Amino acid sequence: MANLDSAAVFTFTTIVVPHSGPYNITKVSIAWLCDSDGGAFVTADFPAANMPDILGKSCYFVITNPGTTAPTAAYDITIADANGLSVFGTQLDNRSATATEQIAPVISSVYAPRLCVDQWTFALAGNSVNSAIGVCDLYFKY
Repeated sequence: MANLDSAAVFTFTTIVVPHSGPYNITKVSIAWLCDSDGGAFVTADFPAANMPDILGKSCYFVITNPGTTAPTAAYDITIADANGLSVFGTQLDNRSATATEQIAPVISSVYAPRLCVDQWTFALAGNSVNSAIGVCDLYFKY
């Protein structure tokens, strides 16, 4: 993890989703906890140890779920590639503080799967709730 505030927590896990189809589906679950003094959360790289689980796979959608200590309404998540380009465009802006939401990646204003070929980064902004929590689940397949 890079640039992570010592009071904020970022937990990254990958699992293969059981299914009966021909595709290898991987779920990346990012559990986040904001700072207890002001609610800040800074940028964090996807851990290098987990990147092989998603490199060469395409991300098809993401589900965001605010936690029991909900973040500020209309908080923003950015998932960017190594070039600083947002994988989801602005579609992860203005997340609900109470509802689970889902969205597909955006390439040039078109919803489309996004191939992971390099380091990705997670960032959360617009929160002022101390110790706010949530989960961001991304789904990849070959």
